[in-house]
Amino acid sequence: MAVVRAVVLIAIGAGAVLGVEALLGDERRSAPAGGPPGFAERPPQDPGDPPVVWVDGTVESLTADRVVLRAGEGPPVPLNRLGGGATSFLRLDGGTWRETDPGDGGDVRGQPACVEAALDGRTLLALRVFLGSACGPV
Repeated sequence: MAVVRAVVLIAIGAGAVLGVEALLGDERRSAPAGGPPGFAERPPQDPGDPPVVWVDGTVESLTADRVVLRAGEGPPVPLNRLGGGATSFLRLDGGTWRETDPGDGGDVRGQPACVEAALDGRTLLALRVFLGSACGPV
């Protein structure tokens, strides 16, 4: 009898997880076009390409070669910036994401940000930084 009860509880738990995932998936699809994409990992486009991940947090510091985010009380998450200004910084302007110059970083410290990053081994490479926005459904 205990085995049957355990199987039923596992089935209920799995159903709940699938239901929540379906709801979140619907919210992501119905999010306004102005919001950053969801935070799910995207598989590499070509063999050997690193996967793309989404990192969410508050900008703790910004230098010419690094963006550091912090999510809540967690540890700082350093992301390397691409050389030659290839890391894009975007800010929502009238419903459209427009590229912006973060300058020396003073005006973006303390702001929420959602970063699209390539995960190369243990190194995060910031591709696009959505300033003033959290990752996930908007």
